[in-house]
Amino acid sequence: MTRALIARILQPLEDHGIPYCVLHNWQRLGGLPASDVDIAVHRKHLDELESVLTSQPDVRCVQLLQHESSCFYFVLAVREGAAVRLLPLDVATDYRRDGRIFFSADELLGGRHKVGNLWVSSRRVEFSYLLIKRVLKGSFEDHHRKRLETLDQELGREAIAISHRWFGVEWGGKIVSWLGQADWEAIDESIADLKDALLEQAAETRPLSRLRNRWSDILRLWHRIRYPTGLYVAILGPDGSGKTTLIRGLAQSLGAAFRRTDIFHFRPGLLMPRSTRTPVSHPHAKPPRSWLLSFLKNCCFLLDYWCGYLLDVRPKLVRSSLVLFDRYYDDLLVDPRRFRFSRPPWLSTVARPMIPRPDLLLFLDVSEWRIASRKAEVSPQEVVRQRKAYRRLAAESSGSVILDGNLPYNEVLRHACGAILGRLAGRYANRRRLWFMLPHALGQTGNEISAELIGRRSHDYRMLSLMDGRGFILSVRPRRHAHLALQLYNPQRRKAIVGKAVLSFGMRWGLAQPFLRKLPTKERGDGSEGVDVSASLLDHLEEILAAENLSFAISTGTPGPHRKPVIQAATRQGQVLAYAKIGWNEPTATLVLNEARALQRMAGAHPETFHAPRLLHVGRWKDAHFSVQSAPRGHLSQAPRDLSPEYMTSLREFRHIGTVFLPLVKSDFWADLLRSYDALKDDYHRRMVAQGLEAVERRLRGQALPFHPTHGDFVPWNAQLVDGRLYLFDWEYARQQGLPGYDLIHFLVSTWALVRRWRPARIVKEVLRRGSAWTSIGVEPDAALPLLLLYLLERFTFCASDDGPGTQQLERLEAMTSLCMAEGDLLP
Repeated sequence: MTRALIARILQPLEDHGIPYCVLHNWQRLGGLPASDVDIAVHRKHLDELESVLTSQPDVRCVQLLQHESSCFYFVLAVREGAAVRLLPLDVATDYRRDGRIFFSADELLGGRHKVGNLWVSSRRVEFSYLLIKRVLKGSFEDHHRKRLETLDQELGREAIAISHRWFGVEWGGKIVSWLGQADWEAIDESIADLKDALLEQAAETRPLSRLRNRWSDILRLWHRIRYPTGLYVAILGPDGSGKTTLIRGLAQSLGAAFRRTDIFHFRPGLLMPRSTRTPVSHPHAKPPRSWLLSFLKNCCFLLDYWCGYLLDVRPKLVRSSLVLFDRYYDDLLVDPRRFRFSRPPWLSTVARPMIPRPDLLLFLDVSEWRIASRKAEVSPQEVVRQRKAYRRLAAESSGSVILDGNLPYNEVLRHACGAILGRLAGRYANRRRLWFMLPHALGQTGNEISAELIGRRSHDYRMLSLMDGRGFILSVRPRRHAHLALQLYNPQRRKAIVGKAVLSFGMRWGLAQPFLRKLPTKERGDGSEGVDVSASLLDHLEEILAAENLSFAISTGTPGPHRKPVIQAATRQGQVLAYAKIGWNEPTATLVLNEARALQRMAGAHPETFHAPRLLHVGRWKDAHFSVQSAPRGHLSQAPRDLSPEYMTSLREFRHIGTVFLPLVKSDFWADLLRSYDALKDDYHRRMVAQGLEAVERRLRGQALPFHPTHGDFVPWNAQLVDGRLYLFDWEYARQQGLPGYDLIHFLVSTWALVRRWRPARIVKEVLRRGSAWTSIGVEPDAALPLLLLYLLERFTFCASDDGPGTQQLERLEAMTSLCMAEGDLLP
């Protein structure tokens, strides 16, 4: 870790006006362990600090350890070319231990000054902080000792006053004397007495602080138990695949993200301690046990896994350990002879779901000839069988990653680290709400855009934030029509549907408005509070629609770089006139303009089986592209959540609007997919997608496919029934030459994964079984597998290049891609 890297990460804090300082040892940052980068900020700036850190290019937060209620240990994965560095930042909003506050943020930041391109603490603060911290920890490392000696000499009599303040006159005098003489032996021998004196002095200075802070500590400890910050990883593969070497590399490479690393072999070994492990030279030499002994052994394994997990593994995960298993219970399904099992085939299969599941399964896939060269005692036929079995097991296991063990070791290690860091980043994104408020503005643009859109009308609006990061700005006037704003929200799950109905009832009768947050205002240039009273986009929309005194509502969209506001315009009499979409950055502007072109094409096609919005206007407002679309007219009802005849007739009509037969490699879809592949940065992702592309190209070589218009996001939540006829909206991802079957696959995969929450294996099987659906849209069932794989690769490259939280979706797509490759025997 270099000082330049730290400065690069911290510079945006200064650019955003967030006061910070490095607390100690800033002179040696280039040579210190990453754990020694401590910085201080005000609590009021903590949310913004997190947002600024994680929104930087090539930076992901992969871990957050809250070791005190005011101390947040961020671990950032910073990409530098092909390499990824781990940079931990220990961020403190005050300094406390055991419920006692020693320094407030103002005290830590007081006297900060800039040295080069870093803000650092004053010498007084650095001396106090470093001395107290090391006494409380009970040890001083060499660089701490040298720095304290230097600071003691520079501060002179001020160091004496500081020591007296924190340790009392007696022990304060002693510690200053010892520092002056560099008598560290005396300090080490008296460390317990110094700690007692420090805590006693702190109790006298702030007698009630410990009681006041106890509740926050209890909540923090509960979060640590409920949401462990360790990671549970199992590495599987045949003998000779390199598991042990990989485990050593992972422990060394990922140490900065965890407190420690613990390694197990096959099982925890709590109930049945293992003898000293020696390499197994002939795994199939011993005869299998009887059926009864195998059954009893399997029961013992089950107990050992659960007892070991509850009493050993889980506590380690709570204490932020990286837990690595060399082999796991799953190996029994592939190689029962190794464990001398003569069980019926179903025994381990039935028991496997009862075993505690790791967070991640890494499968080392190595060619047969390489395994045979390392393990000559295993027959070639057995090596081939095991490789296929491990591939099938990986494809059917959630949270699994297949690593190409034929690559050089450094590449295998880099891919494995990338898979683990990706899992950590996804977990952090899902847990972020535990520590930070979800953004209630419009993505990366902040509250200012909300104010700019609304202008002087902010007093008429309230905010609604959902747990997934979506937000809504709702008009509360007139009250009797306020519920119309909820038409922007089209839930699919039963709980969300009920919640919307309750909220709609409450808004209709004025019961919900008091519980909704007021819209934040921004500061004006003269320092007074208020919003920009210049003409807003809402004023501009009234001009476009030739209407006055309209009521508006805004959906802030799904978090991510493609997040864009959608505005609903309605009359005071309760008639929704139109919807406007705002492209505030390059990606969202591209989507807005693409949808405008798609709506123009649909208007010219005059579809008979479905409605689409009419394009009313396309233009620019300030630096943003925007479009205005008509609202549906007639009785609105929820569209079916299953693949109903209404959807199928629409899919068939897409095919008849305009079909072009092309080889896959000559299509726009293939060209766009290759561009998305080229944009991938993660080595593991690139290799996985490359294998899929090669397999599909081999499978479809020489075939002409019927490319035709596609909606691109054909799902129930982008549809409604208007007077019983299907109404399709949100055409941002529409294509003129879309992949055949794309909309059908997207509908099935999205509804089964997000609404029904099916496992990837079941989704793949059910998609391939829909032979009649494939035939009805003009696709032969034999082509379903490569088309499904193409869809998955396109979605994977899209999500992998997306900076927003989408790791769960990535994991699901990765699992389904592996299943398709295994199903069609497409793996290399």
